Amino acid sequence: MSLCASCNSRFPRAAGLEMDGQIFCSERCVQSAYLLQLAWTISDDVVLEQLKVRRSQACPECGKSNGPIDLHRWHTISSFLLVTTWKTTPRISCRSCALQRQLFATGHCLVLGWWGFPWGIFGTPVQITRNVVSMVRSGNQQRCSREFEQSVRIDIAREMLAQQAQATQLQQQPKQMQPAQFVNETQQPPVSQAPQYDLPIFPPKLE
Repeated sequence: MSLCASCNSRFPRAAGLEMDGQIFCSERCVQSAYLLQLAWTISDDVVLEQLKVRRSQACPECGKSNGPIDLHRWHTISSFLLVTTWKTTPRISCRSCALQRQLFATGHCLVLGWWGFPWGIFGTPVQITRNVVSMVRSGNQQRCSREFEQSVRIDIAREMLAQQAQATQLQQQPKQMQPAQFVNETQQPPVSQAPQYDLPIFPPKLE
């Protein structure tokens, strides 16, 4: 059995796909790994410009502009007798919304985390500590988290690949004369305002 380098699932090695010395369980995981690899090759200047735009947008949770948005996490644990479950929830929001969620998650741990043995007793202090650390880290609004930067990089990489696919499709279409669409010579066609990026070479489809 092998471990997928993307989703961490186990699968028969003979059924896997290999790229750059890593084994993947499916072509989808290969493409996800390539997308992540491409995301971290994008110029820092391009990423910083997009980060300024994204962080200045309204909070997707409350819809208000309460400061820069970021990716925040809160941690919960619930237990009863021999059953214990814990969860970490990531969410993009402003610090105010994240702080409310983290405080609620801490209260959830204090009330529902202790009632299982043995993991509830040991896991509850861990989840509470993780919430406190998340609240302290979210107080630094000058620099965004690495996870939020990665999400922005992946969005840019997707746009790059979409542009590449569109350019390839246009190159494959036969050239045909287009009928006149404008009344006079001074009228110009609309110009797309979408940002343009350098197009990468998309990995070949693996068999």
